[in-house]
Amino acid sequence: MKTALIVIIAIIGVVFGQQVANPAAAPVISSPQDSFLARQATGNFPCKIDTVEVVLDVPGDEDKMVVSTQDIESYLAQTATIEWAHVNQFFFSSLDGRNDEKLLGTPGGDMGEFIQGLQSYTTISGAVLTAEEVELIFTRYLKTMSRGKFLYETDAKAYRKLAIATGCQNLEIATISDKRKKQAILNKFAAPEMADYIGDPFIKYLALNAEELGLNRNYITYALQAFHNQLWKSSIESHSLCYLMVKGKSDPKALIHIKTPGYCVDQGLAPLVSPQICAGQAFINHPDAVKLYRRELVQLILTGKDDNPQDVLANFNTLARGNLEKFWSTYAGLPTFTVTFKMSSPLLNEY
Repeated sequence: MKTALIVIIAIIGVVFGQQVANPAAAPVISSPQDSFLARQATGNFPCKIDTVEVVLDVPGDEDKMVVSTQDIESYLAQTATIEWAHVNQFFFSSLDGRNDEKLLGTPGGDMGEFIQGLQSYTTISGAVLTAEEVELIFTRYLKTMSRGKFLYETDAKAYRKLAIATGCQNLEIATISDKRKKQAILNKFAAPEMADYIGDPFIKYLALNAEELGLNRNYITYALQAFHNQLWKSSIESHSLCYLMVKGKSDPKALIHIKTPGYCVDQGLAPLVSPQICAGQAFINHPDAVKLYRRELVQLILTGKDDNPQDVLANFNTLARGNLEKFWSTYAGLPTFTVTFKMSSPLLNEY
C-alpha cells in the first residue's frame, strides 16, 4: 500500500565563519566544543558543558534492564559534539523511540502539549471550549508562535487504518483535495474508536484514558481537526506544520529525562538527543526545556482578561507531569534515568 506523506521538517542551520585573531590580542585557545561547533551548520546555539551525569531513578525489572547507566554515559560522553537548540525556535517531538532524529522530546510533542494546555485553561477558568474556539486558538498560535514549526506525529499502522476507514487507499494526507474525503478524516477523529487512528503513543493513551485522567476528550478531537484543517489550507500557517510518520513497533527500553544547567535554561538552550541508543529505543523527555514552551503557549491560550497565566501554567506543569507518570506506568518494569549536563569548572575555558 502506498503511504507516502509530505513530511515538512525544519532544518535550521547557521554556518560559522572563521575567526581571524587580532595579532595584538592574546592568543585564543578554543575548547573542543567550540572547535567542533565552528565546523557545524546545526550547532548554532552552544551552551558550555563538559560533563554528563547519569542517575538511575527507578530501576527496572532484572529481565527488562536492557539499558544501563554505562550505556547512556558512553552514548553521551562526547559532550563537545552535542548539538543545541534554541527552545523558542525549535519544535518538540513526541516521546517515541522510533524517531531517529536528534530532538527535543515531550509527551505527545507539540500536539500533546497543546491538548493538555487546553485542559489546564478549562480547569482554571471553568470555560469549556468549542471546536470553533479551539481552531481559532490554534490558528492564532501558529500566527504568533516564536518557533518555526509545529509537529504532529503518527505512525504507519494508524495511518493505514485511517486510509482504509475513509476509503482513501492511496491516501496522501497533505495534498488531499476532495472535500468529502477531508470530512471523512475529520469524522474519524471524533469517532468513539478515534484512538485507532492516532499513531502517537502518548496522545493515543490520552484518548483511551481521558475520563480517568480528567481530560475533556473533545479537546483531542478538536485539536487534531484544527491541525488537519490548517494542513489543507494554502496559507503561511499551513507551511509551519510538520506531519511526521514513523514506522515499526514502539518498543522503549527506558525513559530518560534530560536536565541542563540553569544558565543554559536561562539562555533558552537545550541539547538535542536521539532516542535511538545502541541498547535500543528510549523515550527522551526534556522537562526543563518544555516549561519554556508552555509559558508561551499559555499566554496565547488565555482568552479572558481576568485569567491568571501563572495559575494556568502551574496547573499545566502539574497536569503534564502526572499524565507522564501514569503513561509511563503502563510500561511496567522499565527503568527511568535522569541525565544531567554540567560544566565541571566554569574557569577552565578562560585560559
